[in-house]
Amino acid sequence: MLKLTRLGLAAATVSLGLVATSTPAVALDWRTTRAVHSSERVIRVLDLRYAEHPRFDRVVLDLRGRDPGYEIGYVRFLRYDGRGTKVHLKGRRHMSITLKPSASGRTSAGKRVYEGPSRVYVDMPTLKGIAVTGDFEGFFSVGFSTDRRAPYRIFTLTRPSRLVIDWKH
Repeated sequence: MLKLTRLGLAAATVSLGLVATSTPAVALDWRTTRAVHSSERVIRVLDLRYAEHPRFDRVVLDLRGRDPGYEIGYVRFLRYDGRGTKVHLKGRRHMSITLKPSASGRTSAGKRVYEGPSRVYVDMPTLKGIAVTGDFEGFFSVGFSTDRRAPYRIFTLTRPSRLVIDWKH
């Protein structure tokens, strides 16, 4: 069963078609440990969407620019960048991804380009919540809550540029 959100069925069909025809830029290995990818490329985060698939839950970050640098891993708590206050999401485990350097949901002039949700509760087998935790000083961060320390994989797709995170059920 495939649950889709934020997109209509026609847009989802097009999106799923793009995923099926794109070649991942990174190996698709499942892991529970921290992953780091270094890049000096400037990117902009445009949107965030999510869906449930038969064997995994997926989050897709739509990007302007290629080869984003990131650091992702499980953390004890989620905190908002800058303020340091805790992010409250349902779920027993938390994961954070920071896109860097120069990743932002804004243009260099400060105009907001990110159109996705700031915080959302989901009811998928593994993924339970998503929150944008920072768009601060050239770093864009997102926190996720899961039901357990589930194996995940992260990879990029092109045409259009996307960063994809999957969690096993």
